[in-house]
Amino acid sequence: MTRRFALSLLASAALARADAAAEVREVFASLAAALTERDAPGFFAQFDEDFAGLDALRTNVEAMMDQAEVASSITFPEEPAEAAGRVTSLADWAMNLRSRAAIQRLERRRALVTATFRTAGKRLKIAQLAPLTLFAPPRFTE
Repeated sequence: MTRRFALSLLASAALARADAAAEVREVFASLAAALTERDAPGFFAQFDEDFAGLDALRTNVEAMMDQAEVASSITFPEEPAEAAGRVTSLADWAMNLRSRAAIQRLERRRALVTATFRTAGKRLKIAQLAPLTLFAPPRFTE
């Protein structure tokens, strides 16, 4: 293997990691925007059709959207990891839920979310996501 070829392989690997990281951030941004905009179809467009528990997640997310205005902040404590055609990412997701009821209530949530993505066509789709409790309907207290 020539030195130029080895450098080319390293550069290609670095670009692939950068592309995966950008795509992961884009998927998470799409999730957060869909929650804010009450766009359930936009939220679920990011998920693989074989995602386990999709119906229960759909019920919870739709209830959350009906009951609360959602604002999110997402940071990434580490770069995504790639292995065996999958990408795994860790996201620190903070969420503020403000009641849509006449009496305004606020619920704050924060979780380290682990997502595993698989390639679907030219896009990454969420194959696994935890904890799903982050997306449970709010329990506003007085």
